[in-house]
Amino acid sequence: MNLSRVEVVVYDEADRLFEMGFADQIKAITDRMPASRQSLLFSATISSSVRDFSLSGMKDYKMVQVDRDSTLSELLKLHFLVLRSHEKEAALFYILNERVATKEQTLVFGATRYHCEYLYELCHRAGMKCALIFGSMD
Repeated sequence: MNLSRVEVVVYDEADRLFEMGFADQIKAITDRMPASRQSLLFSATISSSVRDFSLSGMKDYKMVQVDRDSTLSELLKLHFLVLRSHEKEAALFYILNERVATKEQTLVFGATRYHCEYLYELCHRAGMKCALIFGSMD
């Protein structure tokens, strides 16, 4: 496989890849990519050995991590409702229109890509400023 044109590579669950013994394979794949690529590594936890391996050869890297002792913002709001299936869309619009302030941002999670696309289309057609993101896992 020719990887010479890769511009961005994403390693999700990077710690698990290393724990499962894929360090040599990741290095072999990475070595076939241009040094100018952007590398993104995501992990809920990361050991020092994984961090050291990941950062070797990287320049201008940024590491973002959440402190274990950090707490959730007191400004964070969570709404949870138990509904019948046919009530879900109406409840979503109630929350977005009546319970969320105009300048606040909101995350809405969907179970599948189809659900995410459906919710996006509903909100978009309702004139809401929204964006769509989902993983492509089957």
